[in-house]
Amino acid sequence: SLMQTYGGRVKHVIQIANRNEKLQKPICVINALIGAQVIFAIEREAARTLADVCVRRLRLDQMPCRGLDCIHRVADLTAERLGWPETKKAAERSDYESWVRENTEFL
Repeated sequence: SLMQTYGGRVKHVIQIANRNEKLQKPICVINALIGAQVIFAIEREAARTLADVCVRRLRLDQMPCRGLDCIHRVADLTAERLGWPETKKAAERSDYESWVRENTEFL
């Protein structure tokens, strides 16, 4: 749950989610993460790369899909918030996918 993940900081995630409906929606069918958590990682935890958002903040590399099922959605939200052009977004997504291949094992 958001409360277990964020504790007293959950109010900030909720404030972000209340900005618009798309931030309240799950970013992946495999896990319960919502778009507001991506924005929280950027605004409150100073994440500046897609790998930082996915690995160090959201721990998507720990999920069964390793984040690969939702990487496009996370990349879209991150790029929109940080003002990345399409080329930067594609490079960041590629970097994360490479990181997953090199650092995780699939069963």
